[in-house]
Amino acid sequence: WESTRNLKMVEEEFTGITEEGEDSQAGMDNAFKWITRWGLGLALVLFVLWPLLALPAKDFSKGYFTF
Repeated sequence: WESTRNLKMVEEEFTGITEEGEDSQAGMDNAFKWITRWGLGLALVLFVLWPLLALPAKDFSKGYFTF
């Protein structure tokens, strides 16, 4: 059991966030803004615009799905 007490804990390890580059706090903030914008934009398209554009079709017949 003594050897298990000498193991390095995860909390003591380096977090990986650096002062410069894409792993910096500014880089993480930039990535968060980017993914938030794209995620909200895609959600808007999939859940609002696409169904609204499909409304004029009214009946979804076999001809609607085949060209």
